[in-house]
Amino acid sequence: MNRCPQCFASTDTGLSAAFVCTGSCPWERDEIASRVLGVEIGSRRITVAPMPDSRRARRPTATICSGPCGQWTRAEVCLTCHRPFPVRWRDTDTTNLVLAGARTSGKTVYIAVLVHQLKLLARDLRVSFEADDDTTAREYAEKYEEPLFSGRRLFASTPAARREAGRSLPPPLIFRMGRADGRMHRIVIRDLPGENLERRALDTDMFGFLGRADGVVFLIDPFQVRSIREMLSDVLPEPEDLGAEAQFVLDNLTRLLRRTSLHDRVDVPVAVLLSKFDAMQELRHIDDAFWRSVFDAPGAAFQRDPSLEPRFDSDDADLLQAEVRSLLHLLHADDLLIQLDSGYRNSRLFVCSALGNAPRASALHANGIAPFRVLDPVKWILRETHVLDRS
Repeated sequence: MNRCPQCFASTDTGLSAAFVCTGSCPWERDEIASRVLGVEIGSRRITVAPMPDSRRARRPTATICSGPCGQWTRAEVCLTCHRPFPVRWRDTDTTNLVLAGARTSGKTVYIAVLVHQLKLLARDLRVSFEADDDTTAREYAEKYEEPLFSGRRLFASTPAARREAGRSLPPPLIFRMGRADGRMHRIVIRDLPGENLERRALDTDMFGFLGRADGVVFLIDPFQVRSIREMLSDVLPEPEDLGAEAQFVLDNLTRLLRRTSLHDRVDVPVAVLLSKFDAMQELRHIDDAFWRSVFDAPGAAFQRDPSLEPRFDSDDADLLQAEVRSLLHLLHADDLLIQLDSGYRNSRLFVCSALGNAPRASALHANGIAPFRVLDPVKWILRETHVLDRS
């Protein structure tokens, strides 16, 4: 399916299309775009092309501007949010991903490493993977790649989107990935600021795109779960700036997703990812024979990383899911499991460490970056959207 990269609305619904004036019409406030995007948006006149009379007619590719200029325009925009489509957008299908979680859950680091891992996966699949446009190439290089891989430093939290301050959500990152059948597929990645999800009052218009996502990756820092934090306090110092409790943030996410669900439980596939799993591995060092045996088990799925294998291994994923559920139960985090079981029709548990080793203050560990199981959640969602094969 092809969806708008900004609001995730389907572009395949009906035969009508919207176009923005490329002539001399004056700029004016766009009520629809301003409401959907949460900031004041202006543009030249938007014209919705009339529906063709014939049932066999194709969707219009141009129309006459309804404004005073009356000129033809071919600049198509989304019917739902009025944002322009990238070049040749309708030629490919899309998988639209959202990264969500509390502040400090590691979303920005995860995106930086994820794109590198997707490049490696594409190489093993013998297909291409590249930024779709100059905006994505520049945004990824400046905000994600250069600070982490060249500057070897961590990131500040993504600023919250604020309607009253005129601050919008971060722009989508859009990548092109080849498929085994020779076709191209676009992957859209949107970073949802943690500060927004930590608020009790949620801007449902600004975050309406969530319910139209092909998948959500929800990151949980182990320290953001009280029972795990108490256990880890014996081996690791508690971070100074922790985001909100994971359960509270997940509840907010669920409320946003439920608004567009056709059922009592959320329809959108949600991958729940225990990030910074290297911290969890430190439990092997506490003075307790049971926990040492749990984390020293050589056959455990959370001890190996098959994520760069070309296919999504459902047997490995099922084993990992069972292990993580058991681990959360042993750590008295059953409330999270109950929340997922009761609120979601299609959720799955994963673990990862984007860096491989805990950083020292704001600098990376001396051992460098050693990603662990970073690709698993995204490969699962790509499998759900039929981009990757299942093994």
